Amino acid sequence: MAEQRTLAYPGSRPRYVLVTAARDEGERLVRTIAGVRAQTWPPLHWVIVDDGSADDTAGVVRRHIEGADWITLVRRTASRPADFASKVFAVRDGLARLEGLEYDFVGTLDADIAVDADYFERLLGVFAGAPRLGIAGGQLVEEYDGRGVRQRISADSVSGATQMFRREVFEAIGGLRPVRLGGEDSVAEIMARMRGWEVSTRFELPVRHQGRVLSRNKGALRAWFVRGQANRGLRYDPVFQLAVSAYRAVVQPPYLLSGALMLAGYVAAAARGTEPALDRDAVAYLRGEQRRRLWGMIGYQGGGLTDVRNRWRTQVAWRTGGPGTAAVDGGQHRPSGPRR
Repeated sequence: MAEQRTLAYPGSRPRYVLVTAARDEGERLVRTIAGVRAQTWPPLHWVIVDDGSADDTAGVVRRHIEGADWITLVRRTASRPADFASKVFAVRDGLARLEGLEYDFVGTLDADIAVDADYFERLLGVFAGAPRLGIAGGQLVEEYDGRGVRQRISADSVSGATQMFRREVFEAIGGLRPVRLGGEDSVAEIMARMRGWEVSTRFELPVRHQGRVLSRNKGALRAWFVRGQANRGLRYDPVFQLAVSAYRAVVQPPYLLSGALMLAGYVAAAARGTEPALDRDAVAYLRGEQRRRLWGMIGYQGGGLTDVRNRWRTQVAWRTGGPGTAAVDGGQHRPSGPRR
């Protein structure tokens, strides 16, 4: 049987723009640029922001965008450390170059992402069939050790590496907010859901991430600690964070350490009194979502251990091509990291 394909956007094609923030990405950008230039439905404009790279990132971009007048390179000085907030400021600089353009969608694309030639055509086709869909993107496939590993993520959350926004949604939420510890992508989708918009990872649209998420600059173990810190910045419900950590300890290598380090990062950030990334109303909304997810997972209405196990299997998305609807840490960000 032929693979089903999302229909292209009917009628006149909507216009979309892209912004990529890059710091010390070098040759990784080659695949990213090649993928976007090959699109069957190219963007109206794409701004690549060199965020103070110490390597030849700018040179790589110049060599590979030659002849494409719809791609602009912007260079920033390294005026701040390579943290998550720096990415947001770089994206804002890129968006400033798009003022005056008329477009319908705006996407952020990390500098180490490779996409198929019909990726954006198919993604915008999904928006066409879902008028309340505010943010969407493909599922990350992390490439490392000679293999591709699909990232575990909830159906109602989108990695910041591939977020595409309806313009009206992006403007309504105030764009991306700088968050030093990470989670700017989660803040955006939480604010969108609060306003009644849907958020969706499209599992039928894999995008390839060159290397493990977060690990290149911070190391695989420290990356889990950083995720816990970011969760505290988002003011995750403590009980929900315990559940998230337990889940990660069981399903995500390095087993046990992944969950323990995530919980340790959360506790450490709480002890330091980390500034919240969300206002009080948004925190209340997020915790309400998380508590409902927990009740659903444990089968609050009753039933024995078998029922609880079946509910777990139904609701937890391993997302490796198997069944399931949502991962236990639904809504949890997958910060793209300061390396973009």
